[in-house]
Amino acid sequence: MCVDIEKGVKIMDKLNVKDLVPHRDTMLLLDEVYNFTDTSAEGSYRVKGDEFFLDGHYPMQQIVPGSILCEIMAQLTAAFVGYTRKIKGIPIVAEIKNAKFKKLVLPGDILVIKMKAIKDSFRVLYAMCFVYVKNELVATTELTIAVK
Repeated sequence: MCVDIEKGVKIMDKLNVKDLVPHRDTMLLLDEVYNFTDTSAEGSYRVKGDEFFLDGHYPMQQIVPGSILCEIMAQLTAAFVGYTRKIKGIPIVAEIKNAKFKKLVLPGDILVIKMKAIKDSFRVLYAMCFVYVKNELVATTELTIAVK
């Protein structure tokens, strides 16, 4: 884990995030995770433009699919689960509710992902998740993550 001395913020880069989530290679979408508290976390991802999910979505203008935005919110929530629990198991998405996509996400965008735990038990976490680009809300969803 790295620490930004000026801000005192703990920042995990992609290598450290691999300790918290089972995702690897092209499916690990978080560039970094930071600002862990007992009930929340933040992360970021820069859309480079050469990602597998942009190939053909859409040919005339590449747009990040809503399912990928849900996945990146789920990865941040899974990282939170991995960071806050000492139990063994794999964090699995159990439910996605009320997903809303408010703006297009395009190559070059830097996503700031935020999650807040709403209800937390030992093996199940219910969270509200948000994606921002330039401080503008672009996506939101409610997630339930279970540790299997």
